[in-house]
Amino acid sequence: SQDEVRGRPSAEVFIPLDEESAQPLESPVDQVLADGRVLSRRGQAVLRRRDGTLLPIEESAAPIRNPKTPSPE
Repeated sequence: SQDEVRGRPSAEVFIPLDEESAQPLESPVDQVLADGRVLSRRGQAVLRRRDGTLLPIEESAAPIRNPKTPSPE
């Protein structure tokens, strides 16, 4: 519920797992912060619900750039 997650870091609540191995994937936010590129993963990530079932998800993340700061590309 919203009350359960309010105030908690997203990394504690939103833990993407590899669809085949169920091993944790690197956080999309961490990846964007590390290399400054847009990330999109489709068909490979799942979330584990409280009851243990897996929910397929699509992830995307993008940096918010300051126009005064050069792009890392």
